[in-house]
Amino acid sequence: MKVPGYKILMLVILLAGANSISGQDINLSGIIIEKGTQQPIEAASILFETTTIGTISDVNGNYKLWTNDSARTVVFSAPGHEQVVISLDSISSTTLNVELTKKTTPANKLNAHPQEKNARKSRR
Repeated sequence: MKVPGYKILMLVILLAGANSISGQDINLSGIIIEKGTQQPIEAASILFETTTIGTISDVNGNYKLWTNDSARTVVFSAPGHEQVVISLDSISSTTLNVELTKKTTPANKLNAHPQEKNARKSRR
């Protein structure tokens, strides 16, 4: 059975159009630093919210992240730091540098547990 060329062309155009409707390519890159010290944060987590698409920052705090999903929000987090959530609708650049604030624990929330030393038993 021979398929006319215009039907194949229409199918290709239809499939290409469906792909562009489903999601837009998002390419993000930047550096994650600690607010105050301006030091890079290694192994910070960068994740498109409601997806499993993410990455971590390198030793210099740099990251690159790409998706063609319809993700509109990015979550930045690192151990010992406050989480930052940024809507992609609020940015105009593909370079996104983020400062994470160090978490502080109030003194009344700290628990101290001194170690007990075992008494030596003497044998006589």
